[in-house]
Amino acid sequence: MSNQKVSTSDVECGSKSTGSDSYSFECSPDLAGDFVQLKTSISQNELAEVVIVGRKWDAYRCSEGYFSDNGNHTTDPKTGCRECVDGFYNNAQGQTSCKPCTDDKIQAFISNQLDHKKTVCSRCPSTNHIVEHGTQTCTSKCPKGKHFNKKEISCDDPTCGELCKATKGNDTECYIEYGCVECPKGTYRDDNMDDKSCETCQDGHVAYIEGQSYCVECREGTYSDDPTTACTACSTPEYQDERGQTTCKRCGAGKVPKKDNSGYYSSCEVCGPEGIEVNNPGSSCTPCKEGHYRTSGMDKCEECPSPKVALKREANGCEFCGAGTSYTDSKTCTPCPKGQFRAGQQESSTGTCLPCPVNTYSDKEKSSSCQLCPDKTYGEEGSDSAQKCTSCPTGDTFEEVNAKLKNSNIPSLLQQKCIADWGEACLSEDHSLPYGQYSTPFLTRDDIHTTPCLLEPSKKVEFQCVKKGDKSEIVVKPGCLKSEVTSEIEAIDKDTASSSTKKIAKLAEVTKKNVGLQDLKASADVIKGVTTKETKITRTVMEDIVNVTVNLIGADLRNSDIRYAASAGSEYLQSVHSALSKTDDGELLLSKAVATLHYKPLGSSTDGSSSVVKIDLGNQTSLMGAKLQTETSESRNNIVMVEGSKDMTIIILTNSKLTPDPTVFTQDQLPRPSTNTTTTAQLIADQYPNSVFVNSPVLEISIPKLDGPFKFTIPVAVKCGEQHRESKTSLRMECTCAYYEPTSSKWMNATMETTYDASGVICTSSHNTSFAVLMSVHEVDPSQSNAQSLATQVLLGLSTACLILTLVAVVPFPEVTATRSSRINVCFTVALLLASLTFLLQNVLVKADNTGAIKLESTACVVYTALQHYLWLACFLWMVVEGFAMYLSLVQVFGSHISGFMLKASIFAWGIPVVFPVIGAVIFSKKVQIGDFAIVQQDYVSENMCFLKQGSLAYYALFLVPLLLCLITNIIIFAFVISVIKKSAAKAEEIKADVVLKQLKACIGIMVLLGTGWIFGVLMSVPAKEIQIPMQWIF
Repeated sequence: MSNQKVSTSDVECGSKSTGSDSYSFECSPDLAGDFVQLKTSISQNELAEVVIVGRKWDAYRCSEGYFSDNGNHTTDPKTGCRECVDGFYNNAQGQTSCKPCTDDKIQAFISNQLDHKKTVCSRCPSTNHIVEHGTQTCTSKCPKGKHFNKKEISCDDPTCGELCKATKGNDTECYIEYGCVECPKGTYRDDNMDDKSCETCQDGHVAYIEGQSYCVECREGTYSDDPTTACTACSTPEYQDERGQTTCKRCGAGKVPKKDNSGYYSSCEVCGPEGIEVNNPGSSCTPCKEGHYRTSGMDKCEECPSPKVALKREANGCEFCGAGTSYTDSKTCTPCPKGQFRAGQQESSTGTCLPCPVNTYSDKEKSSSCQLCPDKTYGEEGSDSAQKCTSCPTGDTFEEVNAKLKNSNIPSLLQQKCIADWGEACLSEDHSLPYGQYSTPFLTRDDIHTTPCLLEPSKKVEFQCVKKGDKSEIVVKPGCLKSEVTSEIEAIDKDTASSSTKKIAKLAEVTKKNVGLQDLKASADVIKGVTTKETKITRTVMEDIVNVTVNLIGADLRNSDIRYAASAGSEYLQSVHSALSKTDDGELLLSKAVATLHYKPLGSSTDGSSSVVKIDLGNQTSLMGAKLQTETSESRNNIVMVEGSKDMTIIILTNSKLTPDPTVFTQDQLPRPSTNTTTTAQLIADQYPNSVFVNSPVLEISIPKLDGPFKFTIPVAVKCGEQHRESKTSLRMECTCAYYEPTSSKWMNATMETTYDASGVICTSSHNTSFAVLMSVHEVDPSQSNAQSLATQVLLGLSTACLILTLVAVVPFPEVTATRSSRINVCFTVALLLASLTFLLQNVLVKADNTGAIKLESTACVVYTALQHYLWLACFLWMVVEGFAMYLSLVQVFGSHISGFMLKASIFAWGIPVVFPVIGAVIFSKKVQIGDFAIVQQDYVSENMCFLKQGSLAYYALFLVPLLLCLITNIIIFAFVISVIKKSAAKAEEIKADVVLKQLKACIGIMVLLGTGWIFGVLMSVPAKEIQIPMQWIF
């Protein structure tokens, strides 16, 4: 009812009763009937105000317990009379604010009255407490983090006053209650504790802020011995790995404190990596000093045992002194002196250097081996220079020298060197073969040393001293098949208790050893046995089969029995195919030496009769990282793309050890260059002329149950084409795709097509077997071309200079260029100058070794070729214009004027040549794309220069034919002009010598202007050398 507007009709003065309540409205005389009070039988306090008609609401003051901005009522509830908040009161009307209760008093409502206005303050009951200063609310218990604080005084104290006497009666004491106060630092109180006081934090816990309801436990890496301060972080060399601690710990031996992610030392770590120990304070790790080492499990660094050393700090182990040095102490290796050597780090070595054997010397310190004495010399043991080697007896023939040796006092061991230097013998050697360790004695030329195989006495190893050039060398022909590993592999095959997985895993481990040729067949038997037993080959087993293949390929499989080698290789490959046929489709296995892939082709053939299988190796030499094309045709690196419906298996081998051919080199058999300026190809050309070697991975491809014709397109990234070197010869590297025929053990190429450029080779075949790219090296004598190139540069350079001088002498003078013939000559000179300059600049911009600014077979090279093509054709057409103008002037004479002649001539000579380079660059350059691999079949640009490719269809159709047409046209005009000159001379009464000379000069000049000299350039295209070379020089 409070502060509500009501109508006067709702109010009548006088007594009323309702139910058990009785009340009356009385008109207050001092308000002249404008204010009424509701009085009940039990209360005399005001409950409601009633506004009488005729008075404004804002004329009335706020009653007790209320306040407003001006002390009066308003119609806006936000600014009208508002009730005092808790802890404040008003005991008068018309107040603009409420008064706060004092700190020891608090507003409380009296329950047996209807007056709920906040007009007075009273104390909380004695059983309650003041929570805290300012909140002025009564509660029975202090909140957490605080405790009760009070002061006891006498009721006679004025502070206690009448209220003390009213609440305490006759008590003589009362409490001045100061309420709840915050717990001091180092203490806490929660809701479950009595509020009389706070408790001290336990050890390892802190409360460094007042008013805490709990103590914070110190985390790992910290501690506390004073609960009133924050936890202290442990510092090196100490740590703490537990919570709630009052101290830090020390790490054990060999360990130092380690920081966690928060930066606290909460654990210890072993000094590492190995080779480090804890320093004396234990706060950090210190590297072991020279001569000392530490491994895991060692508390500190220890000195290396003799004869091992640790030459550097922070060693995690000791080792023998390196080759060419000897042991001095645990931290020092001394270089071998001259005349001595030490081969390596053999564990059985005493670490000392040995004197050089007879016939050898060492003229340098720290030698790991000794050199043979120079040719035709011998030496005593321990020789320290070539000068210490003594010359062998001399003679014109070996027989003469040998006779002197027999009559000399030279020891026989020393004589052997003299005989071997004449190429008549081979010195003794040690040979490490898969079939055991063998030694050959001193052998004279063509002598054969045969020794039984260590594991197969019935078979022999043959060592023959064969003369090659001026020297003889040992050629090994092992007839052994069984190695020390063979019995282990055969035992794996016979083991019926082990699982397939364990058998293949063991095979992969065993074949890491020095295996021989029979191990290839034995491994095939193990794989075939596993394949026959299992219905499905798991990825783990297949990966181990790949590892077996890697090991076998890396082994020494040389053998005199080529047919057995070919049969064993084919049998092994077949066993791998059988295993792959039982792997999951799309399974991809990777290895650096072999990549295998088994998958189901996507889609089917479009024509229903054939399938085209495209295997893309990208720029790789194996299928490392290759992935199948997904069914969404997503392009990935090294895609294997298939159109067909057959399952297919591919094995990529890095060499051809499993497909041997005695007439073909494999990659690991190639001679290696000894200098950076010599290439392998050059060595092959020098040492093995017209040889053939495998120059790509070997792709073993199989498609089971293949129906109908098919075609493989296989790109391989190998270098082919013409290469040059700075010597008397250049090399022509020619590639040929081939397949392996196991029955004859030969690489064949009869049914394969080969397409290649500088970036790689594309092989096409209509059958599946082992494929590879064979490369042959041919020497080409470039002496003629080098001389001709030099002459061309000199003479064309002089011609270019003369052309420039011509333009400088003519162009600045309009009276000279006013005639038609002069303007034609200027245009012809400009065209010839530009063509000559571009041809000369090619020697600067384009290099045969492809190091120039313009790369061979690049787009820039094609553009440069097209530019030269255009300019030379423009020269030819300006020569035709020159001839035509001459014809008009000298032959036709009358009616020779043609309107706009120079414009028409310019369109003819500058415009028509544009068509020919465009046709050449577009029509005669074909790009073959297989996945990400592309080869450009270039019949327009030469392989070794940025000019038209001689001998190609583009050269003949777009260059030679236009040239011939221009020459024929000008030769005809030349004949007419010469005829006119001859007739003019015949009309003269007498022919003088100077006239004849002038006519001869005119003929020669006309011949040059008409370009008839290019007839020699045309004749250069004749392939016969007896015609070609003279024509080149004349041109």
